[in-house]
Amino acid sequence: MHPHQSAHIIKEGVKIGFLAKLHPNAEEFFSLKSCFVCEIDVSKLPQTTKKAVEFSRFQKSVRDLSLEVPCDLSYAPIRKCLESVQTPLLKSVYPIDIYKEKPNAKEMSLTVRLELQADDRTLEEKDIVSVTTEVLQALKNELNIGLKQ
Repeated sequence: MHPHQSAHIIKEGVKIGFLAKLHPNAEEFFSLKSCFVCEIDVSKLPQTTKKAVEFSRFQKSVRDLSLEVPCDLSYAPIRKCLESVQTPLLKSVYPIDIYKEKPNAKEMSLTVRLELQADDRTLEEKDIVSVTTEVLQALKNELNIGLKQ
């Protein structure tokens, strides 16, 4: 190994190998130019299994809902309510915009995005309307929140 160009490979405080430039004399002897050597003891690496997740090959549909929300209500209970909607078509829900008409207004507009997708088919409008209705019903029942008028 080169006397000044080498390093230990350390993972979580344990030396698992080294990386070094070959000694200049060895490079010259073997007629090599700028050669590096690396050794890793794989027995010191944890063997974790990777779990593959299947994803849909069908198109995703997106719907934005602008909700009328009290200004003193945080997003946490809204998120909890949205996540409680149990339908396999609803892949994710997240906020995308907040708008308050006046600084001292009691209500604001919160826009949330629904991402919908089926694993076995392209969604039809009736599927999208059904999920959107279910989401709005959950918000109305749990938090008394509805669409902005």
